[in-house]
Amino acid sequence: MPGYPSQFDASINLLLPTRPVGIDDPVLYGEFNTLYGALQTLVIGIDAIDRCAPIFDFTATQGQLVNLINTAGVTHAKLATAAAAGTAPALGFASSGDGVTSGNNGDVQAKGKIIGLTGLTPGAIYYLSDTVAGSYQTAKPVGAGKIVQPIGFAMDATVLYFNPTLLYITL
Repeated sequence: MPGYPSQFDASINLLLPTRPVGIDDPVLYGEFNTLYGALQTLVIGIDAIDRCAPIFDFTATQGQLVNLINTAGVTHAKLATAAAAGTAPALGFASSGDGVTSGNNGDVQAKGKIIGLTGLTPGAIYYLSDTVAGSYQTAKPVGAGKIVQPIGFAMDATVLYFNPTLLYITL
């Protein structure tokens, strides 16, 4: 199902070996093996909480910032923008690898790394863009009616850590 990780792509890493090691007692090994399985299931469940698979109302590319709206009981993704008051803030980013065609379901991730970017300033805080819908910028938007929403920071020149504040302000 789109938007939900498999056991092979959970982003949380507990740094545990795949199976318990160094245990000679078969009963104890079995107990630890059961515990490892439970932890892995928990991690996969936690990862799934940070993702959803709405219908996209635009043709998206990976990393574009979106907001989510309810249309007749169905969740839709729209490009987020800080251009005007009353626009919804960025709530996630398109995380489908090859993008999503308008009208189709795609992955939206609520927080995490947007990878494969270029030209970021490491350590800089980024804001929802008021000039390019679905994008980000280092300058705070200015002007009446625009919204200021910090959405994350650059970890390096190619990775933006997306962790938006929902306490944005309207100018």
